[in-house]
Parts: sequence; C-alpha cells; structure tokens
Amino acid sequence: MKHVQDLMYEYLQGELDPVRAKQVQEHIASCNACFAELQVLKEGALLVRPLSRKPSEHRSEAYWHNFAVHVQQRVQQGPKKTVSTDPVRNKIESFLTYQPQRVLALVGGLAVLVALITIAPFRTVQEEQSLMLTEGSPAGGVMPVNAELSNYFRKSKILLIGLTNMTPPEGQTVDFRAESQTARKLIQQARVLEDQDIDNRSQQLIWALEKILIELANMEDRANLPDVELIRTGIRQENMLFKIRMAEAQQSHAMFSTADHKEIKQQ
Repeated sequence: MKHVQDLMYEYLQGELDPVRAKQVQEHIASCNACFAELQVLKEGALLVRPLSRKPSEHRSEAYWHNFAVHVQQRVQQGPKKTVSTDPVRNKIESFLTYQPQRVLALVGGLAVLVALITIAPFRTVQEEQSLMLTEGSPAGGVMPVNAELSNYFRKSKILLIGLTNMTPPEGQTVDFRAESQTARKLIQQARVLEDQDIDNRSQQLIWALEKILIELANMEDRANLPDVELIRTGIRQENMLFKIRMAEAQQSHAMFSTADHKEIKQQ
C-alpha cells in the first residue's frame, strides 16, 4: 500500500504511464485506505488552483507606461483643496476625522443590526420548511431506502471482487452456481429499489450493475476461463468497483446526516 500512496499524487495529475496508472487504479478499487486518501487529495487539488495568467498580463506595455506618466502628473499637481461653507457637513466631517473609535463602534452596531434583520426571517422560513418536510414524510422513510441501497452496493461489491480475484486453471471449468444465484437475488433487489425514490446517480449505477448481473445469472453452472475473463473485462472497463465505493460513501454520508437530524429533533 505504501508504494501506491507514493504514486497517488502523480496518478491524480495524470503523470503516470498507462501500465502503472492501471495498477494504481485497480489497487485503489480494492483498498479503502488508499481510496479515502485519493478523495482527500482531490479535494485539496480543487482548493488550490494556480492562476493561469498574471493580472498584469491583461494590459499592454503601452498602457502601463501611460499609467505611470498619469500618476506622476497627479502627484506633481497635488490634491485639490476645497473649503466647505455648509456647517452641517463640517460637523460630520469633523466627527468622522477626530472621533474614529466612535465611528467604528457605530458602523459595527449597524452591521450587526442589518445582519440580524436579514438572517432572522431566512432562518425562520428554513426551519419551518425543514419541520414540514420532517412531519410530512413517513416515519423512517429516508433511512430504510439508504440502508437498502448500501446493502445492495455492498453485496454487489463482494460479488464483483470475488469474480475479479478468481483465477481458474487454464482448460478447466469453474462452478458458477453460487455466483449465478447471488446475481439473481441482486437483480430482484434492484427491481425493488428502482420503485423507490432514489437519487439519479445511484439509479444509473444500478442500471450499469444490472447488465453485469444478468450476464452472471445467465451463465451455465460450470464456466470456462474465457467466459470469466469476458465479464471481468467489463467490470474493469466500466470501473465498477470504484463507482460502487463512491456510491457507498455517498449513502453512508446520507445515513449519518439523517440520523443526526433525528437526534437533534429528539433533544
């Protein structure tokens, strides 16, 4: 695992050769620790993006020359002094100039007042909407769907990992009855999930998994090496193990968020 972690940044930047990149990708698909580290690196790369151009490059050399000449002329002319005859204006300017601490205190107080006036109605509406959604939904409606999805993805991942690591001797057949039976059960479970209110990404992944599961379910009780290799090639090309891990992470986050929300309401 250590040598894969050393190559993680180069893999993320696309600097590895195809053979090494494929090795790293297959390892990440079967290693939770490396998968989690890759997600951290991706988030860090999104936060730190170098500027493609310097701001000064948007202006020509002639512009900066004329700008310097203009600034020098303004400095030589000096600021224009104006004398105000309005007593009210003079008092305001005197207050702003000679009592900066009071000005800052006044501005800070106004800022807090504006923030309270702006945020309070928004929070009230948001809390009412959240309460309506919670009371209007059936008890335990969200959690069972997420739990069922997580269960489906976990069983599918175990089946695909076992198939990927299978190495039947050349020229001999493999007993596929257990795998075919598991695939048929997962297909039935997917049919039930498709009738539920699930997110679009999970729905797309279920459809992609269904193609592979149907091939497994329709295989003969004993299969040879070419049949196994054909399905394994489809798993690698579609990057199914990586997609399943991403979906599991999403469902786990959704389940924790729902549980935290219920715990807060009970308090």
